[in-house]
Amino acid sequence: MLGAATGANATEPQKHRITTHTTVAVCSGGDPCTDSKIPPESYTRLVVENMMAGTASPGANDKRTWFRRFTSSKDIVFEASLATETGRFKDVTPLIYRRYVSARKSGENFTREMTMDDRQYPLFLVTGDPTSQIARFTFDARFESKPSTDAAQMSLGFLSNALKAVSPGSAVVTSLTSESADKVATKVDESFGKFFAESVGEKLRFDVDLYRFKPMVITAFGGAKEEQSLKPNLIIGQWRVSFAPARPSIFSSVECVANQNTGACDPTRKKAAFDDAVTRPNAVLAFALIDKVGNSGTVLSYLKQQDWWASDLGALQGSGEFAAFCRKIRGAMGEIGLSDIDGKIIAYSVSQSGTVTNRVKTGLQKEADCKS
Repeated sequence: MLGAATGANATEPQKHRITTHTTVAVCSGGDPCTDSKIPPESYTRLVVENMMAGTASPGANDKRTWFRRFTSSKDIVFEASLATETGRFKDVTPLIYRRYVSARKSGENFTREMTMDDRQYPLFLVTGDPTSQIARFTFDARFESKPSTDAAQMSLGFLSNALKAVSPGSAVVTSLTSESADKVATKVDESFGKFFAESVGEKLRFDVDLYRFKPMVITAFGGAKEEQSLKPNLIIGQWRVSFAPARPSIFSSVECVANQNTGACDPTRKKAAFDDAVTRPNAVLAFALIDKVGNSGTVLSYLKQQDWWASDLGALQGSGEFAAFCRKIRGAMGEIGLSDIDGKIIAYSVSQSGTVTNRVKTGLQKEADCKS
């Protein structure tokens, strides 16, 4: 419960008592609520769905009389955000900003209500490390009565667009982007803290085991209760939190099926992903590890920046050297957080591309280390 009365007058009726509470429940019923599993060494992405998209503003038809508006104006802001952390992936998503104004001059209005559209989060690799297996969530809800100018004028759209502009981002989380993502997440959190410095709120924390989970549903109830005024248990926001089906590669949409004996992604699915991805070697090498930096952020440009790339290419001779070159490619990709199968896909794509000479291509294509 937020905003519970305190102090000497705690037992007296409160004219401007702000209340809210939040629940987190395991999703039940229907296909979106089935058990899911993200095997180790596979990719997934966070999925946050606004379950109230397209619905009318909650409480928009609730009115106070002109006399109450004349004698007692009200200006209330509610905002909520969801923080997520697992392995290298860290994110803070602003979910909703809602302002209610009831006053003599403005009448009764729900204004500046904004709910974040469904986002396309980046893929991230789930490893066997315990820090990667558990996803930790913090739902932060805040109410402020008579908000500050900053809080009243804030726009989630403005904040989110500004953060997108400065964040390099990528379709996949690697060590090249994780530090920046961490800074952006911290910036979002600090921004809300600044805007809502005088607010009352609660933080609701829960964990999800990625190895076996069902989607979670967050429901935020709230309202401003003044005698016969607004409903105190109005649903003002509801979101389904889950993870996308596992996939062995960022370069293929082939999904994982967990092996019943080992729990790992079935080898046949990995091979299917490999066979699919290597039909597009140029697209693999052009994949953007870092967005908004042009060609310098692609897989190929990253490989060319390695101190061994140019020198090794000019000196490759025997079979052992060609195999070692492919192992270096796979190792470099593993170091930044890509899976072994993606390292193999990239090594194979190099052997099929025009970025190396025909002599080198022939040598690489003979080596098992350059293949699935």
